[in-house]
Amino acid sequence: MADKMRWDCRNGTNCFSRRTRLKFYKFEEAGCLPARPGKPVSFSDIDAITEVCGRGLIQEWKLPGAPISEAQRLMLTRLTRGKLLTAVFVWGDAEHMTVEQFWPFFDGEQGPAVVGDFDALCRYIAWWSNWAERNSLLGRKPIWPF
Repeated sequence: MADKMRWDCRNGTNCFSRRTRLKFYKFEEAGCLPARPGKPVSFSDIDAITEVCGRGLIQEWKLPGAPISEAQRLMLTRLTRGKLLTAVFVWGDAEHMTVEQFWPFFDGEQGPAVVGDFDALCRYIAWWSNWAERNSLLGRKPIWPF
């Protein structure tokens, strides 16, 4: 099992938000991204990403009822074109890992809401993982160490 993230904001020496969260405004201030009239460009964080056989799955979590921004919806729609990436927009509580519903993004389309709990999301992720294996981009069957 992968190491758990070790954050400790009590003493301020290993606090995730303060010490490791990127300050996106700094990229804008430095002019790293070209300005486009009427089309501002900025970075977005991704809550989780994994890869199976050359295909990626992105998760973006928001508290229940919080809308996905139009910019994030557009980004997930565009990134999923071609089926290299799949994304899941989740309404849930990341602290307690509870889920109310989620929306998959696949091949440039946002799918309908799936009302379900954490187990339903896990079943979707397991389905996606099996699909990624069957549709490997690696050119050969994966060799698993277990």
